[in-house]
Amino acid sequence: MAIPADLIAHVTADLTGCEVERAAPGTAVVTPRAGTPPFRLTVRSERRRLLHLQTLLVHVDGPSSPAGQPAKLVFHHTGQVRRTGLAASVRPAGRGRRWSGEVPPEVVTVRDRLLVDGALEAASLTLDFTSFEVAVVDGAWRVTLELMGASHVRTTLPPSARYVRLHPDQRDALLATVAVLHARLPGILPRVAPLPKDEAPEAAPATGGTPTPRPDHLPRRPT
Repeated sequence: MAIPADLIAHVTADLTGCEVERAAPGTAVVTPRAGTPPFRLTVRSERRRLLHLQTLLVHVDGPSSPAGQPAKLVFHHTGQVRRTGLAASVRPAGRGRRWSGEVPPEVVTVRDRLLVDGALEAASLTLDFTSFEVAVVDGAWRVTLELMGASHVRTTLPPSARYVRLHPDQRDALLATVAVLHARLPGILPRVAPLPKDEAPEAAPATGGTPTPRPDHLPRRPT
């Protein structure tokens, strides 16, 4: 039987101990535990010739910033054979890959605030992500993480469907990373109204067997 392509429902099952509030198809707000700040989830869908890929985006909303900030921060792990740390590059806010000229002081402040004591590095060192960006969106700083796990792949030839789990070690690393981001970028907490029960998507059926390994072979999205 084909696996339903409701990625949020699958991820909800993996976020044990968290409250997940559905806002709309492909959107949710997650509260890790009572009294802690929530974060948002959205689903990115990408269609290729014989492939439909759904990946999970994690959003943490930060403080307000002047609209039109020309730069963003792109985080990446350092190290070759094994990860040794976390670094941030300054990139143009658009699709450009290089920043030329003097880095805006506000961007430097945000970068230093996130990396100052190594807490974010320690939290995210084991987190498998394809992109990790901090940019100004709608007048406020927003962190967006795209995960390697918590994805759904469907192919048409041969016909198959596969959910790549958010394993416990990745869930714990994600929650630790989000906690540090909230401490460094305190902002307005997201509030959404849940869907009516008769309109909420059905949760994906539980599956047994050996957990699916994380897909290092999945295509990475260029930053």
